[in-house]
Amino acid sequence: GHSVSLLTTNGDIEVDSIEVGSGNGQISLSATAEIREVGIDSEDDLVGKQAVLYAGESIATGAAKLETKLNKKYEFKDKYVKFDATDDIELFLAVVHGDRIDVKSKYGNIVGTYLTTQGGDIRLESKKGEIEVNYLSTGLKYANKYGKVYLKAQKSLRLVETTYGGAHGLIQGYGDLNIDSKYSDIYLGGDVISSNKKIDVDAKGTLQVNGRMTAGYDINLHAYGTITIGAEANLTAIKNIHLGAKGSKYVEADVVVEGTLTAGRNLYLKAKSHLDIGSAAQLSSYK
Repeated sequence: GHSVSLLTTNGDIEVDSIEVGSGNGQISLSATAEIREVGIDSEDDLVGKQAVLYAGESIATGAAKLETKLNKKYEFKDKYVKFDATDDIELFLAVVHGDRIDVKSKYGNIVGTYLTTQGGDIRLESKKGEIEVNYLSTGLKYANKYGKVYLKAQKSLRLVETTYGGAHGLIQGYGDLNIDSKYSDIYLGGDVISSNKKIDVDAKGTLQVNGRMTAGYDINLHAYGTITIGAEANLTAIKNIHLGAKGSKYVEADVVVEGTLTAGRNLYLKAKSHLDIGSAAQLSSYK
């Protein structure tokens, strides 16, 4: 029932046979050049619940075509990746040519295990479920494009502290970063970086930041529940940092800072209830 994911950042993927469970199993293939069958035969090459295929150049047809036995197949060649899923989906993609990734799930969760573009935008939206990100990067500017990131989950949204490979979890864009949970919490355990623009995070529940956050413009963090900047967190903005725990008549929202905040201009902290600056916290602004 588990997934199989194969990715090459320089070359082809050749497949003889990959089989996963028909109940929950997913196959992900991402190649910068071509995806094709090896060992030409009439037997099924991909077997499972669903598959996501991306090729920067082509997905073979004719004799080298992949025979499949799948409930769903999402296939993209030499163009941007855009589709609406109905169930849980895992994304393991390296998109080339500055193209974008735009994926929605109507009922399920989205897991971004590995997502990269060469300057294209990345947009993930779970309309009923959660989003978890391991590694996501739009790369540098491509053909005057600034890769933006937009993440929106109906429920919780999470950036892991450590990826499957042992590196820090990462959300990185050259343009604006927008991270939003409609009805729940946001946890940012890894690094969040906007190389040239601003970072906007809006949690309808609590917001926890435990990693590094760097913006080429402003950092704006808002939550209806408590905002916690952990002891290992380090936030740096070229312009301003805004932390606002909105609360409501039902929620007494605090701002708790244990880590480091560095703003090139202004630093704003606003709590509905209590503002707690830890003894080891470091706050700086240079206007």
